[in-house]
Amino acid sequence: QPNMTPNAKAAAFPERRERRLWRGDFFLSQKTDRISRCKFLHHPRGMMVTTKKNGVIEMLYYSFRINCAYGGKQTLAKAFGKSRREGTAAVVGLNARLCETYEEGRCAFICHGSPQSWQMAATFGEKEKVSVSFLREFLKAPLQEKGGVKEFSLADCHEITAADFQKDLEKADNLDYLDDCRRVIHNAHLDIFDNRQFKLQEEILSETMTKSRALARAREILADQSLLDELARIYSEENVAAFHGHPVHYKIAAGARATALAILRLLVGALHARGRLLSRRISFVSEITENCYDESDMDDLFRNAAGTTVVIDLRGSNEAHANYASAYERVTQYIADKVRDHHRDVLCVFIEHTGNPGFAASLIAKAEEHIDIVPIAEGVGNRRNARAYLRRLVKEADFEVMDDMEMEEALREKQSYTSTELYRIFHSFYKSGLKNKLYRAYRKVEYARVEKKALSGDAYERLQAMVGLTGVKEIVHQIIAAHKVEEMRRNMGLAKQSRSLHMLFTGNPGSAKTTVARLLAEILKKEGVLESGACVECGRSDLVGKYVGWTAPTVREKFRRARGGVLFIDEAYALVDDKDGLYGDEAINTIVQEMENHRDDVIVIFAGYKERMKGFLDKNEGLRSRIAFHVDFPDYNAGELTGILTLMAKDRGYTLGAPALEKCGEIFRAACRQKEFGNGRFARNLLEQAVMKQSQRLTAGDDGHTVTREEITTLLPSDFEVNAAACYAPEEARIGFV
Repeated sequence: QPNMTPNAKAAAFPERRERRLWRGDFFLSQKTDRISRCKFLHHPRGMMVTTKKNGVIEMLYYSFRINCAYGGKQTLAKAFGKSRREGTAAVVGLNARLCETYEEGRCAFICHGSPQSWQMAATFGEKEKVSVSFLREFLKAPLQEKGGVKEFSLADCHEITAADFQKDLEKADNLDYLDDCRRVIHNAHLDIFDNRQFKLQEEILSETMTKSRALARAREILADQSLLDELARIYSEENVAAFHGHPVHYKIAAGARATALAILRLLVGALHARGRLLSRRISFVSEITENCYDESDMDDLFRNAAGTTVVIDLRGSNEAHANYASAYERVTQYIADKVRDHHRDVLCVFIEHTGNPGFAASLIAKAEEHIDIVPIAEGVGNRRNARAYLRRLVKEADFEVMDDMEMEEALREKQSYTSTELYRIFHSFYKSGLKNKLYRAYRKVEYARVEKKALSGDAYERLQAMVGLTGVKEIVHQIIAAHKVEEMRRNMGLAKQSRSLHMLFTGNPGSAKTTVARLLAEILKKEGVLESGACVECGRSDLVGKYVGWTAPTVREKFRRARGGVLFIDEAYALVDDKDGLYGDEAINTIVQEMENHRDDVIVIFAGYKERMKGFLDKNEGLRSRIAFHVDFPDYNAGELTGILTLMAKDRGYTLGAPALEKCGEIFRAACRQKEFGNGRFARNLLEQAVMKQSQRLTAGDDGHTVTREEITTLLPSDFEVNAAACYAPEEARIGFV
């Protein structure tokens, strides 16, 4: 009854009660917590959405079956009765009639079946009201005129993914039911699944979530308070239970993809139940390369996702990147522009993997300029909750992955677990169970193992292994200890103590300032001091804008990228201009302001020469007072450089005997007498050139000698007689007159 008020509808359809109304050839099933102006056609395989948003109906993809009864002289049935060729020609004509308004965004076609029961697919323009009556009216004239259909009924109507719609097009093309399938795919922007710049996967969520079911599911996945708070907002009676655009979008931070997807599906199910999403279709975008901005596929993806959810995996591709903040600069801007253009109609969910944040900081910072993003974290549960979580995973598996005794043994180490940790425990037992329970012949097989490089070890251990740097190591200990005490105070209900962790690194080039900043971000992330652990590196060219008014927004964007991590400003003294009031001054003033605004979530590290940094600190009176730690990186002496060289050689699989170490000591003692000799960089250059000299020595001549493992891993004193050493060789004393 169209004139019923919302309250009357709610009374007519109480919670958890399903009522079926006859409408045409469909049973219309309405089953929601509270009936709104959204109408849902529920079927085992999906649903059709007819929600109206500001007078506009979003374009989605549908599949349905029509059962036909024929009449008249010329019919599809008679054409197929004569020959397959004539039957195919009749279907082509009918499909052409159905697709003649395709340029307006209206399209339906027969993809396969028989004259009595055809399987069809359809999509419609944004201004069409997709309903049962609309479908019947749209199909009626073409079926009667071109197919000779007297009566027809519709069945099994459900929403499908864009990929499934494309497959239906290809089925029709394989049967020669369409004149130009590729044109339809191109015009519908469906050729996005063949791209090489990102991976696209789609799914239709299997269920919508009532409030009670959503809360129960949240408990099952050990939901964090951030997720519980958002569920309370989604189901709040203060909200309109209809779609008028997305007020917020989401960032899900988790250590495992399975954990993030469990949170995602819960959010989408809840939003759909409340009418905040038109569709249960989810598009997953992952493995994004650095060149995705060169093609239109990402834009086409967002066009086809109106009314649905797009999930962006922020890890990037599997390629090696020196620094995601710079490597994905154009990518993040491109995706942020797509988010800006489509954020009203498309729900954007960003997935940040805590162990591999990729370009998360950069994209989130840019996206926040246009949308509001609610952060959702993975939860933590005690042993009892962890046991229930593991039992649910075991129950969903196709064999008994672990018994109760194994479960208790696995949960013995800690009192609390994240859902990621529990998933990894389950995965470990699943992997072991495949060999030990199902495929027992593989229990004693020797498997290939790749030795990991020392550099991939723990950041704290790598810092401790570095030569010297006593001051910065002590500061790390102090920060970690202060954080632990702050946690104790919080557990005791005491007031939080605000503290500044901004730092100043002074020293000559090659004294490991940048390396220490990167390790510091990793260490503080692992200890819980920082949230993301990102290390955003920049200099004057990255902070000072090209034109008037550009500098301040540029600086603020860098702080947004570094949120939850470290902002490392190298050669900060370069910001000091010869004259007051220029761009450098604007950058410094904005930095001082942002240091205070982001006091709790960004650590700023300024780096540069000791003498020149004094002028930088004097440029703004607020700078010196906001920097808590001043760390000097002194030049390395000959003994320390020898130790650094030994560590570098060990990491690369080389050994140095006593004669070679003595030779290196002589080289370093000569170099240390010079100014700005390069410190650690000089040691690295010396080792790299020594390896090249060794390679030349081992391959000289062609005497058939077989090089042994010891020879190829040992560097001799003669290998260090290279150009890098000659640059700092002491000058010979000469007798004579000038």
